[in-house]
Amino acid sequence: MKKILSILLCLAMLAGLAAAAAETEKTDLGSISMNGKFQLKAKLPEGYAVQVRSINSDLGYLQAFIEPADESKPRLTLTISYEDTDLSQLERLNDATEEQKKKIEDTFRYLDQVEISYTQTGLGTDLMVVKETEESADFVIIFTIYKGYDIEFVMEPGKGAEDAGLTDAQMQMCIDFLTNLDFVEAE
Repeated sequence: MKKILSILLCLAMLAGLAAAAAETEKTDLGSISMNGKFQLKAKLPEGYAVQVRSINSDLGYLQAFIEPADESKPRLTLTISYEDTDLSQLERLNDATEEQKKKIEDTFRYLDQVEISYTQTGLGTDLMVVKETEESADFVIIFTIYKGYDIEFVMEPGKGAEDAGLTDAQMQMCIDFLTNLDFVEAE
């Protein structure tokens, strides 16, 4: 019995070391900086790279694609935007009232058959997860607010996989990637 406990303890310690090593491998997402207020960092999924497509600092807008080398794998689109509304006064989605969260959720209700849930990044920032519940899910959207900016990630099937949709494992990869997301004060 003691040997089994020793082995389990060793395995737990190795898992902790692996997680700590993975934490240090976070990549600046293409040096994405919003008006000098913050940067995003995360460990990119294997085989993925970031391409910033559109930046308009005056309007507080950025769009970037997180694309796989293998085009048949799902692709992610990141959109960061600032709109002067009551939500822009929020530091994070965590600070939203239940009424404000319902208002945000309602913006996604126009989509057919979605399920909305919440998770958090490793640093405790709330993430709203909008998953299509049809048999062949065409997307998963993950939304949050940081320093008044709306931050939205959309995962869609890769080329040639549109009819098959996203698998549960692919949607979970997106959620895992984003729960590892860090918001870093701009230097």
